[in-house]
Amino acid sequence: MKDRLDCTLIIPSRNRHQYLKRIFDYYDNADFDIVCCDSSDNKYVGYVPNNTVYVHCPGLDFKQKMFKAISESNTRYIVCCPDDDFVIKKAIKDGVEFLDLNHSYNSVVGGYLGFLRLYYDRFYKIYGNSFYEPKDNPVFNMQNFMKNYYMILWGLYRKNDILKVYEIILKSDFKNDNFLEFIIGSYLSYK
Repeated sequence: MKDRLDCTLIIPSRNRHQYLKRIFDYYDNADFDIVCCDSSDNKYVGYVPNNTVYVHCPGLDFKQKMFKAISESNTRYIVCCPDDDFVIKKAIKDGVEFLDLNHSYNSVVGGYLGFLRLYYDRFYKIYGNSFYEPKDNPVFNMQNFMKNYYMILWGLYRKNDILKVYEIILKSDFKNDNFLEFIIGSYLSYK
């Protein structure tokens, strides 16, 4: 039996059950924990692999269900992936290994590819590279992140750090969910 990664993949969903079988099939037999937190009105009744915990949590908003899933996980690392996307399984393994070796980092975000059939069925790169090495200056790290902004809502994080971010988000009572990502990026960059 191969070793399991000390990582939980969290898949938030809401009223998009049409994507769940596809993503469950992709992660079937993955060597890490998987939790789908679904706040749909109706419970998903399709196939759920043995390595996946499906949690039906109607009435919870995005930040509440993410906090619940993160806080209930029993692993050192958290990966967040929307129900209509995929994170390459080997990339998760590589990210965990990177964070194990590089303690000054608290998150890893890979490259993003998009796909539009309109443009001859080709993939295209969404972001350029924004890798930077953190310094001992939190303000510099935040400024560097903001000047070369990179979507960080979907990534791999140390559990304690991303849990702290969602604690802050829950206390903030934002009316606009677009601030979630700025808080995540700001906190992780500053820390």
